[in-house]
Amino acid sequence: MFVIYALVDPRDHKEFYVGRTEDLYKRFMQHLRCEGANDAKNARVQELKLLHLLPIMKTLELIQDSAQAAQREAYWIHHFRYLKVSLVNDVIYQQQEEVTQRSERPAPHRSRSRVKTHTQGKTDEEHLLG
Repeated sequence: MFVIYALVDPRDHKEFYVGRTEDLYKRFMQHLRCEGANDAKNARVQELKLLHLLPIMKTLELIQDSAQAAQREAYWIHHFRYLKVSLVNDVIYQQQEEVTQRSERPAPHRSRSRVKTHTQGKTDEEHLLG
């Protein structure tokens, strides 16, 4: 069973992070220890801890299948974006989306390397390789 969850700031009761896990307690403890590479999320948790507060871990959805859990996590992130909620995991997802968009673009046409030279009848690549 996978849990799609949100970390909520107890000061304003707004979600600031969306995630998924199979072990809610273990994942909550990882967040409290600021494990992981999400510096923005870790800074928010540290800020709360300095104020003697803890984030609230709110269950959004329970999902049986791993692939569906990943899709539902993405759904919730987009849902909160639509509502103009600022999520700290936006940075990570924006970077992933940019990489995906770049990989989906066709490669630029390199006609220069395929042009035959007049003197030797080879492409520029063939000429450079000998």
